[in-house]
Amino acid sequence: DEAQQAYRDSETICRSLVADFGTTPERLRDLSISVERLGDIAKTLDQLFEARQAYRESETLSRILLANFGPTPEHLRDLSVTLEKLGDVALELGQMGEAQQAYCEGEKHHRTLLSDFGKTPERLRDLSVSISKQGDMAQTLGLFDEARQAYRESATLCRTLLPAFGTPPEHLRDLSISIS
Repeated sequence: DEAQQAYRDSETICRSLVADFGTTPERLRDLSISVERLGDIAKTLDQLFEARQAYRESETLSRILLANFGPTPEHLRDLSVTLEKLGDVALELGQMGEAQQAYCEGEKHHRTLLSDFGKTPERLRDLSVSISKQGDMAQTLGLFDEARQAYRESATLCRTLLPAFGTPPEHLRDLSISIS
């Protein structure tokens, strides 16, 4: 597949840049994103073990970024998104504990983004999605009260988007998804 080959080429280039010219935040982040995209392709092709392997490497690279270069909004969001993708794959593989752990940590990083770097529509939406995923997880486990609570919190976050940031179609869409 062309997309998969393009992402493999990108990964190879990113690895070469790190190996030949040293580690910088930009090079590590580029490598992490390239690896994550390979995971996305593998997940799309229903190659869940390959996807999980790629997401775990991306997670490791994101953690190295945080440890070596400090928490930035970009680094925290990258890690939280990767954790959610790991959670999604774990859920599909029936590994509920791993999925729950990934979703919880992703939510923690989204909350850190809001508290340390301020509210933006994207950060509120990301937190809402993270909480909604935990609601999905709770529902799958038959924990309906927890699921309902998560969905309510997700909807509340989406509702705060409207008065604070206006009513562009994407905010209305996010609200409608969190309510349904």
